[in-house]
Amino acid sequence: MGKIKVVPLVDQVTLVLQPTENTPITNWNEHAQSLIEIFMKKSKLEEVFGFEEKGRLFEGYNSGMTTFNAPFYTCIAYHDTVKNMGIVVHFSGWSFHRFQEKTGWKLYDLFQNSADEAYSIRLSRLDNAIDIIDSNIDVDELYKTIISKETGVQFSNGRTNASKLKPYIEENLDVASFYVGSLKRSNSVLRVYDKKREMIQTNGHLKDHYNQFDTVIRFEQKLKGKLAHQASERIHTIKSDKELNNFVLSSVTNKYRFFDTQTKNYRLETSLLLDALDETNFTFSPMVSRANSLEATRDYLINNSGLLTYFHKINAIYGPETVKEGLGDFYEQFKNSKPNESVGKWLSKYQKIYEEQGIKPWEHLMVNIKENNHEE
Repeated sequence: MGKIKVVPLVDQVTLVLQPTENTPITNWNEHAQSLIEIFMKKSKLEEVFGFEEKGRLFEGYNSGMTTFNAPFYTCIAYHDTVKNMGIVVHFSGWSFHRFQEKTGWKLYDLFQNSADEAYSIRLSRLDNAIDIIDSNIDVDELYKTIISKETGVQFSNGRTNASKLKPYIEENLDVASFYVGSLKRSNSVLRVYDKKREMIQTNGHLKDHYNQFDTVIRFEQKLKGKLAHQASERIHTIKSDKELNNFVLSSVTNKYRFFDTQTKNYRLETSLLLDALDETNFTFSPMVSRANSLEATRDYLINNSGLLTYFHKINAIYGPETVKEGLGDFYEQFKNSKPNESVGKWLSKYQKIYEEQGIKPWEHLMVNIKENNHEE
């Protein structure tokens, strides 16, 4: 077995472009196409891949293009009547690997070279991956020692990461891979698996590459939602491959550190990642729990409080113009009111977090970006 190597990389990527110009919905279709044209040129996508206006679009979107006659999946799309969804640019892991091969660009190059004053670029999903090559790490052993509580999982600050585990068990009852966290509900999920075995079993495009090693164990972190947005801010500032590697390592070790519950020492998996980390250059900011979030309050007002029902009744009785008057009435009530004690308590806990995120509650995407099956 050769010398142990730690290789950080970026796998699957989903970007969302949001227009900086407030275009009327009647002009959105034309404007979206002009933004796509700008991005395609700046990103070199039109040079690297062939696209066609058919095929399965990214979920939730109804107009766009996918890669033509390719074994991998890339999509750029928008919804022609829902402007707030922006323009999605999705790379499967295989397609992003091919894109990097063709352009020589890394993720930070894509961000910076594709930038334009006509739109902003933000991640809605990012898969950070770390391959540990030629080690004696055993996925089955790691999972079973977590279950038996011989191994613990913690955040970088020492607090316990109590995320649930989901194993995938083979016929011989060995655990071939497992997830830390919920794929549906968590903004960060870690998958641990044997990458070499997967490439061989699926006859993957990198099978020959991984076959040259004795073992390759992958730690793959899936980021979405607010955590992907935080990662975007850091990607915008990265200037070198070394910084990108440190970002990937920092992101994974910020959320997941495996340790021996008896000795309290880090296990080999985590020690190798920390040894490869030159400098911690990224940590996730604290997040507001769903129950206390502005987003949850907004959702309640829209879906459960009867507010929209109230305005539908006003619209039916008095006409659409009076809806604006009704909204104005709410604003006047707000101006003449004073915040109670609970507002002050909430602000003392969460105001700084929202200010750092810089995202208003109504600016989030109107559809959830879901995992798709266009993997390598």
